[in-house]
Amino acid sequence: MQRFDIRPLLISSLLGSLLMILAACETVVSIPLPEHQPKLVVYGILNADSALEIQVSRSYGWNEEGGDSTEFLDDAVVEIQIGNESPVRLDYEEEYTPWSWPNQVIGSYIDPQIDLSEGDSIKLTVSHPDYPSVEASTKMIPELTISAVELRQNIAREIYEDGSKGDFQSLLSVSLTDDPETRNYYSFEIAGVIYEDSMGFDTHLGYSSAGFAEIGGSGGAYNSGGWLLSDDDFNGSLVQLDLLLYLYDPSSWFEPFTGQVKYVILHSKVYGGEWGTYWEKYRIQQQANSGFDLIPPEAVIVNSNVEGGYGVLGSWTTRTDTIRL
Repeated sequence: MQRFDIRPLLISSLLGSLLMILAACETVVSIPLPEHQPKLVVYGILNADSALEIQVSRSYGWNEEGGDSTEFLDDAVVEIQIGNESPVRLDYEEEYTPWSWPNQVIGSYIDPQIDLSEGDSIKLTVSHPDYPSVEASTKMIPELTISAVELRQNIAREIYEDGSKGDFQSLLSVSLTDDPETRNYYSFEIAGVIYEDSMGFDTHLGYSSAGFAEIGGSGGAYNSGGWLLSDDDFNGSLVQLDLLLYLYDPSSWFEPFTGQVKYVILHSKVYGGEWGTYWEKYRIQQQANSGFDLIPPEAVIVNSNVEGGYGVLGSWTTRTDTIRL
């Protein structure tokens, strides 16, 4: 006679019953959230070639009415001090910007007479009768110095999973020396590629860029999907940055350009550590909120160098170079 062992069945039934009992035991824990205490929010990005502008607003709690837009404060006392000079009080001014939604009126504290130079130490203090005073400091970062630029044309080609061949890739190598005294973030953009046509005229060439391939000599790699390139891997050293390019023949976008490139127009920006760190985290939060989820899947802490409040005070520089190859 064939016998059946019912012990596994009994064990499974007992375990199932136990799980159902445990599922029915639910404990609700109520954690009281502290009441939000509004603080001043300061936003000031300084550039030696642009007018000085500081925006001041207030913070809102996560469920507080009005938190979905920015209310600029026009009655704050905003003072800026450059080095050991006497502090200067800034004046409030509003500008109508129809392309900026939902805040079509941007309120800023300005002084067109103030000249900023690289290396200047900046201290900002903001006070308001309804909120605690705040202060922030930064340093005007120096302009980027490019040591050398080299273009190697059509050195690689994309091969897809099905074995088909894609476009040829060229490599633009940019050598620069990083400032050791500050934490910097870099942004590069190819603004033009020029060659000499058969008539002897300088002509713009069709191209597209695919991001940085690697950071030469640093042991680090850069994700081309990123926004800013941090100097974490090469602080204070000479570094070579390799940028992938596609160069297209003027007569056909399906063929690589095999002629001689004459110039490359390179648009470069350098952001101070305070500004770069702030925006890297802020963009992560924006991207998390841009989909169907109104709350980010995980906490994003946006860095701030404003003592006693929120926001950022930082500096940046920009330059455009037409480089002969």
